This record gives sequence, C-alpha cells and structure tokens, in this order.
Amino acid sequence: HASFQGKNKQSLKKPSIGQKPVFIHPITSCVVPHGEVARFHACVSGMPKPEISWFHNQQPVQPTKNVVFHFDEVTNTATLIIVDAFSEHAGQYTCRAANNAGEAACSTQVTIYLNFFLVDPPSFVRKLENLSSLVGSEVSLTCTLKGSEPMTVSWLKENHELKEAENIQITYENKTALLHITNLQSKHGGKYSCQAQNQAGKGIKGSFAHLECLVSGSLPITIQWYKDKKEIQTDEKHKCTFFENVAFLEISNLDSKDSGSYTCIAKNKAGTVQCSGTLFVKGLFLV
Repeated sequence: HASFQGKNKQSLKKPSIGQKPVFIHPITSCVVPHGEVARFHACVSGMPKPEISWFHNQQPVQPTKNVVFHFDEVTNTATLIIVDAFSEHAGQYTCRAANNAGEAACSTQVTIYLNFFLVDPPSFVRKLENLSSLVGSEVSLTCTLKGSEPMTVSWLKENHELKEAENIQITYENKTALLHITNLQSKHGGKYSCQAQNQAGKGIKGSFAHLECLVSGSLPITIQWYKDKKEIQTDEKHKCTFFENVAFLEISNLDSKDSGSYTCIAKNKAGTVQCSGTLFVKGLFLV
C-alpha cells in the first residue's frame, strides 16, 4: 500500500489559437486623374478576422462622405475608396491588419496625377457651298465642325463680322454653324466666311499659344516641356512657369514651325508621369 501526500500541481498553458494576418495581395500604387475616384484593395488572411486600419502619410484615415471603408468577408478584401481624389490625397497609404495572433501592414504610393489641357483645334467637316437665290427669298449657309468645345463661331461677309439683325439669324448647335438670311436683297450678295476658334493653342500665326497642365503630388515637383521629344528651354519665345500646381508653357509669335507634339513631364521622388498633345498653327480658320 502506498500513500501520496500533498498535491502535484502542473500548470498547463493553453496553445494560442489563431493565425497572424498575412497580405495575400497587398495594395498597389496608382495614378489618379484630378477629381476622379481612387480605389485601394488589399486581400488579407488571418484568424480571427483581422481588424483593418488605414493610414495616409502615417496619420489615421477617418471615414467621411468622401472616404469610404469596406471589408468583403467572402474574399477577405479590404477596400479604401476616395470618391473625389485631389492633391491633398497624394502620398503614402498604409493598410494595417491586426488580430490577437499578431499584425501585418502594407504600403503604397499615390503618385502625381496629371490632367493635360491641350485640345483639338477646330476644323470643318462640311464646308460652305456657292449659292444663288432670288431677291425676296431666304437662304441658309451651313458649316459642320469638329474640335474640342467650347468653341466660338462667327460669320463674316467680305471679312467684316456679321451681327444678328431683323433678317439675319446666327446659331451654333451640335457642332453645326448656321447663318440664315431672310428677305434677300442685292446688298446681301458677296463672299461669306465662317470662322471657328477654341483654346487649342489659339493657333493663329503671329499670335501666341498657352498650354497648361494641372499637376498634383508631393512637393517638390519638377516640370519639363518637350516639343517633338526635344527639350524646350526658356527663352524670348518660350516661357515656362509652375504656379499653384499648374504648369504653363507660353509660346509667343507663333509660326508654322511651332506646330508639333508637345509633352509635359512632371517628376517628384515618388515617380514620373507625362502627357502629350498636338498644337496646330495655321491662319484663321476660314472657309
């Protein structure tokens, strides 16, 4: 017979139950046009379900009407949506996932996003045709145009601009310019022209072109302009400025040689973006 005195105590530590968060698909960098929607997606695993936190330049991001958080429990995907992305939203974004087994984080960069404001110059798809009409009748002159809006259209007779009057009606709708004259008289005979202009570099010889880019991103930002892949230097003819996130290129005393492809390149520590457009230099757009 054996007797045991006292108690044999043994402390047993429960094994931790859970899995530390792991990002299967981390968020990726993006370039977002000014005022457009920015979306960040991160697929994360972990047990129990990780708690997700978002940071912008190491500062916590709070949900607002413009900033929306979402977590899809089916795909385990965390999403951050910025409805209207502006310059203040540029920078580093971090997604952090945490549970009782640990935490993980991934970061990305929203680099410069840029809009280029070069536009297509006016051109005539359907031009004027010669007409003859009887005195007392009415006539309509019509031109169909293409090019970027807004567009300004005017009519000229013998190089003198026409104004609306009792028997002269001028309209411009859906890229169609119309001049309607009623109760024709002999004085209405002559050469008529239609003139169209928009902001496509104000492509008139002897005038000037004004090109601009809206640039957003972390400062400092450097801007460089190129024409047909050749760097443009500031001189008497070319003036390059960068003010309040807008890059300007002004070209004075326009000549046909100034026609070509223009490119604006914006750089900061986070990256480089560029955008191009074409400048056409002609005389007045007349038919």
